[in-house]
Amino acid sequence: MNACRWLVVAGLLLLAAGGCSDNPTKPESGVPLSSITIAPTSDTLFVGQQSTFTVTAYDTTNTLVTNPVIHWSSSNSQVVTVSTYAGSAVVHGIGEGSAFVIAASGSVADTALVLVASAQTGWFRQTSSTSFQLNDVYFLADGNTGWAVGEGGTIMKSTNAGYAWTREVSNTSSSLNGVWFTSTTEGWAVGASGTVLHTTDAGTTWTRISPNPAASSFNDVVFTDHNHGWAVGTGGAIVRTTDAGVTWTRVFPTSYALRSVAMNGGGSGWAVGDNGTIVGTHDAGATWFVVVPAVTSTALHAVRFRDANHANAAGDAGLTPRTVATPDSIAWEIDNAGAGYQFEGLWFSSPATGWAVGYNGTGAIVRTDDGGISWTPQVSNSQYRLKSVFFLDAFRGWAVGTTGTVLHTTTGGIE
Repeated sequence: MNACRWLVVAGLLLLAAGGCSDNPTKPESGVPLSSITIAPTSDTLFVGQQSTFTVTAYDTTNTLVTNPVIHWSSSNSQVVTVSTYAGSAVVHGIGEGSAFVIAASGSVADTALVLVASAQTGWFRQTSSTSFQLNDVYFLADGNTGWAVGEGGTIMKSTNAGYAWTREVSNTSSSLNGVWFTSTTEGWAVGASGTVLHTTDAGTTWTRISPNPAASSFNDVVFTDHNHGWAVGTGGAIVRTTDAGVTWTRVFPTSYALRSVAMNGGGSGWAVGDNGTIVGTHDAGATWFVVVPAVTSTALHAVRFRDANHANAAGDAGLTPRTVATPDSIAWEIDNAGAGYQFEGLWFSSPATGWAVGYNGTGAIVRTDDGGISWTPQVSNSQYRLKSVFFLDAFRGWAVGTTGTVLHTTTGGIE
């Protein structure tokens, strides 16, 4: 295994968190136990690999039990399966994602977290099962469940880290441009003709709501918690909810179309758009100010916070502006990853590490490891324009684009 793969394994192990919980199961025969401890508490496998887990068990008199009767299971058999051998568990990596290995006896149990990564390096294409352009993508923290939205009211869902996708009924034919989930079950999608969709059952059903009867088309959406959300769109429209979508307010800080919005959870936020427009808020979107003088007249398509106090943007002509002071400042500076790039999406997994995606003759992906000061091209393995990128951590990410393109990496894009 090369150094890059070992680095990925080490990094994923740092991200993994073993769990311990009471998980009652049907009573097992044998000595009643008071505690079970799995070793190791977490592990990372590549698809096709296997690892052995053991337990240390004590009975109700706190005596070590040498041959406990243990029931082993997996919380997600699409990710790992479990077989037993001489009282231990042999865990097999079946598909990418995360799952718990569970050891139980009677009412006592322990769990170990297993992350399974693809054996492929760099970026590789996944089958999306649609030819519609995909404009945005979002995955839950488990790395298994995610959604991509796009033209013609397309909503695609995956439950196995993007290796297979199924179409959900959106009840709209309007193009969808943004998607965001506030929990494992509640999510939002926005798009053309003032479309705002809401789900409370993980996408099984989507309901259209009307934040403003005469709303503009929406290009992006973000929530910081269950109650607080923002969407931006054409005509400089920004809509905000503070009660989980029951009511919305709308402001127009600019007349230019806004393409992307980011909020830091502490009341500060930025939205960017056409003609290099940058607008900001320090009161959670109650009021917005326009950054003047403008740092550019070139369209900006994406904005993200790289930490609580600093934000980056990306747009046409390879522009990658970033804030250079505190969140109370309106100071931005212009950086550039190369004039040939047309950036559409942006994401940061840490204050230093981020990715921008778009087009440069083919699908383009660049990476920064210094907060956006410099950018390094990555091999996208796609000829199609990329519209959005999303990362769970420094390793696991997805990018989507035209003709139903879905790209994935478990190495941070590094070959």
